[in-house]
Amino acid sequence: MSEILLKINNLHISFFTEAGEVKAARGVNFSLKQGKTLGIVGESGSGKTVTALSIMQLLPNRAKITVGSILYKGKDLLKLSEGQMRAIRGKEISMIFQEPMTALNPVLTIGEQIREAIELHCNLNKNEATAEVVKLLTDVGISEPHKRIKDYPHQLSGGMRQRVLIAMALSSSPSLLIADEPTTALDVTVQAQILELIGALQSKKNIAIILITHDLGVVAEHVDSIAVMYAGVIVEYASTQNLFGAPLHPYTKALLNSIPKIEDKGAKLNTLKGSVPPLTELPKGCIFYERCAEKNSNCKDIIPQLIEIKEGHWVACCVYK
Repeated sequence: MSEILLKINNLHISFFTEAGEVKAARGVNFSLKQGKTLGIVGESGSGKTVTALSIMQLLPNRAKITVGSILYKGKDLLKLSEGQMRAIRGKEISMIFQEPMTALNPVLTIGEQIREAIELHCNLNKNEATAEVVKLLTDVGISEPHKRIKDYPHQLSGGMRQRVLIAMALSSSPSLLIADEPTTALDVTVQAQILELIGALQSKKNIAIILITHDLGVVAEHVDSIAVMYAGVIVEYASTQNLFGAPLHPYTKALLNSIPKIEDKGAKLNTLKGSVPPLTELPKGCIFYERCAEKNSNCKDIIPQLIEIKEGHWVACCVYK
C-alpha cells in the first residue's frame, strides 16, 4: 500500500490588504499518496491556487499562513528555512503554472529554459543537460526536439507551450507535481491530449499529482479523489467514483448539474445563481447559504464542519449531522 506523501492539516491562509483581512483558505485538510492524483475543483476565488502556492511556499508577500501544517514525507514544510525549501522546490515538488505564455521567459529559447532548470537541480554539464532536454521534449510528445530547443515561446502553439512547461516541471524527476489549470485556454482536443500525457507520465514515473481546475468535467477520468472548494473551505472530499456517483453537498451537485450533456443539445444550460461572498465579510453561518437550493433554518447560523458520512466521503453541510 502506497504511503502518504503529502498531508495538509487545518491550513488557514489570509491576505492582509487595505480593505481588511481576506481569509482565502480556512481549515483546509487533505492527504495524497505516492502515485495518486487529487483533483481540487471550485470557482475562481475558491482558494485552489493559493493552497497550491502554500505548498510551494510561493505565496505573495501580503499573504500569510496563520494556522496549520504542510507535511511532505513527514516533514513540515512551514518549519523549513528558505534554503531548505529551495532544495525541495522544483526538485522534489514541481508546479505547472497557469498561462504558459506568461510562465515562460519570452527572450530565452525553450531549450535554455529547460536546461536551466536541469542544471539547477541535477549534477550535469551543459552537453549532458542539453541531451536531457531533448529526451524530456520527446517524452512530452514534441516532434523534432533537436530543432524545437532553439525555438522561442511565441513560436509554439498553446498546447506545445504547455508541454514545455510539463517537461520543465518533470526535469528533476519530482515526487509531487502540482498542475494549476493546465488546460486553460486550450481547445477540447488539446485538453484531452495534455491530461492523457500527464497521466501517462505519472504511470511511468509514479508521481503524485494535484490537479487544480474549475471544471469537474475535466477531472472526471483523470483523478483518484476530489476536494471541492468553495470560498476558501473544502465542502466535499471523496473518491472520484463516490463524488460523481452520489454527490452530497449542494454546491457539488450544482457544479455537476452545470456540466453540458450531449443529450441536452439545444437546451438551456444550468447555472448556479449568485456569486461567492466577499472573503472580508464572511457570513455568520454556512458560507454557501445564499446560493443553496437545500438550505434550512439552521444553515444561516451554523458553520458546518467537514464530517465523514461514509468511509472516505466527507462533507461540510448542515443537512448531514
